Amino acid sequence: MSMVAEALVHVARKRGLLDRAGCARLGVLMGAAQIETVEDARRFLERGGRLDGKRARKLAERLPPANQASFGPYAPLVHLADGGMGSVWLAGDANGRLVVVKTMRGNLAGNQEVAYRFERETRYMMELRHPRVVACIDHGAADDGTLFMVLEFEPSGDLKELVQAEGWLPEALALAIVHQVADALSAASDRQVIHRDIKPANIFCTRDGDAKLADFGIARSTAENRTMLTMQGALVGSPYYMSPEQVIADPDLDIRSDLYAVGAVLYYCLCGMDPYRGNLNEVLHAHRTAPIPDVRQVRPEVSAATAAIVVKCMQKKREDRFATPADLAAALVEALARLDGAQPLTAMPRHDPGASTIAADLSGDEAASAGDPPTGATKLKSTQATVAAPGAPDLPTIALSPTEARGETGDAHASADPGATVAFSPSEWSGGAAPPSLASQAETARIATSHPQSAAPAGASSVPPGAPVQRAAPTRPSSSLVPRSLATPAHRPVSEQVSRPAATPTPAGPAVEGDLNTAFANPWLALVGTGHDQLVLLWARTQLALGKLCEPPVDLCLRKYPVSQFRDDCLKISRNHLRLRYDSGLGRPIVTDLGSGNGSTLDGATLPANTTKPLEPGREHLVNLANVLELRVKAIPRREPPVGLLPGLDSDTVAEVGLNRDHRIDAVTLQRTGNRPGMSYALVLRRISLGPGGDLPLAGSGTAVELGSYAGRWLVRSAGGPWKPLLEGSTLTIAGRSFLVGPGQYQLFQGD
Repeated sequence: MSMVAEALVHVARKRGLLDRAGCARLGVLMGAAQIETVEDARRFLERGGRLDGKRARKLAERLPPANQASFGPYAPLVHLADGGMGSVWLAGDANGRLVVVKTMRGNLAGNQEVAYRFERETRYMMELRHPRVVACIDHGAADDGTLFMVLEFEPSGDLKELVQAEGWLPEALALAIVHQVADALSAASDRQVIHRDIKPANIFCTRDGDAKLADFGIARSTAENRTMLTMQGALVGSPYYMSPEQVIADPDLDIRSDLYAVGAVLYYCLCGMDPYRGNLNEVLHAHRTAPIPDVRQVRPEVSAATAAIVVKCMQKKREDRFATPADLAAALVEALARLDGAQPLTAMPRHDPGASTIAADLSGDEAASAGDPPTGATKLKSTQATVAAPGAPDLPTIALSPTEARGETGDAHASADPGATVAFSPSEWSGGAAPPSLASQAETARIATSHPQSAAPAGASSVPPGAPVQRAAPTRPSSSLVPRSLATPAHRPVSEQVSRPAATPTPAGPAVEGDLNTAFANPWLALVGTGHDQLVLLWARTQLALGKLCEPPVDLCLRKYPVSQFRDDCLKISRNHLRLRYDSGLGRPIVTDLGSGNGSTLDGATLPANTTKPLEPGREHLVNLANVLELRVKAIPRREPPVGLLPGLDSDTVAEVGLNRDHRIDAVTLQRTGNRPGMSYALVLRRISLGPGGDLPLAGSGTAVELGSYAGRWLVRSAGGPWKPLLEGSTLTIAGRSFLVGPGQYQLFQGD
């Protein structure tokens, strides 16, 4: 694959334009079309590239214009992001490898003093060579005078993507990843450098299982003779992860500010949400004044040692935190060694939206007309900009000038999104180290409603603190994110510090009939019945994202039909509105409102944004989205013990879900009420019965049909009969109707 083709595939994945299958297909198509240059790629996409028109246009827009200046020997290939500080490009070097080029805004680059400081600080960063750090390999000025730095390109996904895909990480995995970050910061601290922008999106998980800290673009030396690129009093960093002293733009930051951010990252890994949420004012004020959130109110099973690390890292006074990254690393190793080994140390599978084809998206324009900002955009015109919901791609680094920051309101802070890295100039507020709005208790009183420590999830008391979390094994072989060695003096491998549990034998499998290797293997199954509203969609996964967006990261696109009649109602549902996930620690599913604009309710009670609520097995719950669409949601308790290895398979792959899993829930059903009740959905953890008297009681007559998942394949059986392979293109008779078996695809949500 050529460099430009590889770059396009990467940006399509990173920005959620295509799922895994779509990215793989795009790479094959461009290889077959012999795409070698940017112009080849432009012509390929102008012809459609066998993509739908909208995605082809979005990818084409990422290509550099014909008059784009080169960055010295680095040729720009694909535009990644824009921010107030500059732009980020994927570029190719003379040796045929991809690199990341970060540029500085022209109005800054034209200042000779700033240019000198930029160059000096970049050279300083190039000296920071460490296996846990994404390297800065070059710097210079483009033909048009634009200053740039060149960074090592890491093609794997980042920590934010992984956590979004899984909801949260096993404790051992989170500790191991954060340990590597501490290792990187230890090397930086030795060179008197602080990062100032520690966040999950800046931590990459490499293919060989190591984590790397990236983006030292706003790093700063702590040496007494340092030069300062950032103006004194400027607020720089990512609001979700800023230390209290960074919030007030303390000019004398030290490494303990980064350690505060590491604690916030560890909280995010363990809980699947940021420690403080709300608009920008609320988040910044919370870092300075709010109680430190307790990890175990969200994850009661997390050990006391790990919870204590988060608390110590996030102390308001820097002298109460770990003094050095080495001290933090030692505490992480000790906490990891104390775990009983029951928690898996391998990464869980990345989220695969499951669409086998590239579907058209009809919801983007609707979202824009409703006022929802496009994914990844900064929100500069809302005085109550809210934190981006989990599942959205990371926002680019931005630096707000006084005019930009105030937007239409004149408020220097309320209009920026806490999800982005920001840099505020000192003139954005009138005197003092902190903006006036941070001192206003009236403006920040709402923060109390967004604290995760306000209430533990119902039913959490049934899980004793410190109990191990049993996480599912990968659907397919995937790289471990645990480092091969931890940065202890002896560099001991993880396997020597934490024992792995022995495999538990399982009973023999049930009767089977037919070649199971022929069974339909797509995790997203569609049963399309006679009549346009007879549709059953099943996902063999542990979680679903629900919203109006008709593409990843949303799985279940919810609309009110006919859309032409209920267009205004459809617009009230947020792009990524709600998440349904099975929590193996609690043994039950949980729902989370992802900070939706118009809210959600569970059984008539408001579901607080970014707060998880468990569902009671066997009980039918009512979930309402934006007061527009209501779903009857029911968790079906497990009815049979896990099965052993089924005969006749080429592989005994252990999937995340399936009949051989010991999940306490078989499936979670979702049925629409009032509007198109013939459209039904289910999250299938093990098995589900469809039809009269079944788990999903479709209207009609006859006996129920049972479907099960095993090793990534779909099986079917009638009452008391053997399991048989479910074949793609076959027909099932359920409740007196014929349903065609096929892959789930986003086109099924479109139309009226």
